[in-house]
Amino acid sequence: NVDLMSGLINQTEESFTKTVEQVIALKPENVTIYKMKVYLNNRLFRKLREGTIHLISDEEEIKMVRKGYKQFITAGYTLIDHYSFLTTPEHLHIHRNGQWEKGEEMLGLGASSHSYMDSFMFQNESDTAKYIERVNNNERPIARAHKVITKELMVKRAVFGLKNLKINFLV
Repeated sequence: NVDLMSGLINQTEESFTKTVEQVIALKPENVTIYKMKVYLNNRLFRKLREGTIHLISDEEEIKMVRKGYKQFITAGYTLIDHYSFLTTPEHLHIHRNGQWEKGEEMLGLGASSHSYMDSFMFQNESDTAKYIERVNNNERPIARAHKVITKELMVKRAVFGLKNLKINFLV
């Protein structure tokens, strides 16, 4: 599985195209392209507003990502939703069917990974050194957690249902 980000700082159509070529050469079963989001309450937004960093325009990013989509399709990948590709149907993400559609639990391992267990969403330390230190000290490397309430589960199912073009509120 490979996750790509579009719209990164200093990313160009040429650099994105090269990254896509490198990913295709690795032949992963699943590839997902996510758009980088800049939130109002972080340093990246402040730097963007100050003009110390620059991001490509939405139009440039759309053109770049469309080219990437064509590269993946030409390489034999199938577009399974508006941002994910796979080589063959048997490589469909397990968490897509389980966690997204049925609300199954999921344990994420590694720095910055996300998990959902016992009605809690949590994320591990994003700093790799801190993550390793906590694991080596037999501590849980959780950086943040959130108890998910029923209303949030309903919204989550609706959003993921729209992503997959089906909604199941009965699970």
